[in-house]
Amino acid sequence: MSNIKSIVILGTGHLAWHLAHLFKKQGLDLIQIYGRQEDSAKTLALETLTDYTDDIKAIKTEADLYVIAVSDHAITEVASQLKVKKTAIVTHTAGSVAMESLKFTSENFGVFYPLQTFTKNTSIDFKSTPFFIEASNKETHETLIQFAKQFSNHVYSIKSAERLKLHLAAVLTSNFINHLNTLTYDYLKNQDLEMLYPALLPLLQTSIEKLKTQPPQNVQTGPAKRNDQITIDKHLHLLMEEDELSAIYKMLSDSISRYYK
Repeated sequence: MSNIKSIVILGTGHLAWHLAHLFKKQGLDLIQIYGRQEDSAKTLALETLTDYTDDIKAIKTEADLYVIAVSDHAITEVASQLKVKKTAIVTHTAGSVAMESLKFTSENFGVFYPLQTFTKNTSIDFKSTPFFIEASNKETHETLIQFAKQFSNHVYSIKSAERLKLHLAAVLTSNFINHLNTLTYDYLKNQDLEMLYPALLPLLQTSIEKLKTQPPQNVQTGPAKRNDQITIDKHLHLLMEEDELSAIYKMLSDSISRYYK
């Protein structure tokens, strides 16, 4: 079991929202929420029955763990103003920010990175969510590992350089795919066919299920994979007035074709 008993969360965004509710559900002592916007901090604090502040100088100093869950570019600024007790652990949750951004906060600092996409009020299965841990020393590392194992069945150690590469992979496989779905929805909407978008979801789900048992290159299908230029030309003709989507379609089709040549 982890020896972390009391926690302060810095941030009120999507991930902070999920972590606050997770910690409370787990029976941990979430003693404070900090947010730059008082209304956001107050709302999350009321939901999780804890204290809040919008003044970084008023952050409680007695917590065992501080979780900085703010935007990546704000981590260093927030961390530089944080005052904690000597034994406290200070962490951030970002995939693309080096652990060393916290080195002036405490002797015990690290990264507590859940690899997942987060939206407020959307359920997350934390048991299947991978957590990636990095720490400034062996004792802090072990404490964070045990802490994460309370929530997840998949807890790993990783260095900052590898975590950045993993974050890039996450953007490619999640954010980019979601944007493709956004463009797809907009295309159907422009054709007065948005009511058919849900018909694509079983296809998307099946594609994901295949990836659980096979490498992605083994399950690629479609006209570019089979070098069906006639179908590709038909699709590009439909996209003649959709410059951005047409360019993306052609670029990805060319990439797939070259890969399987």
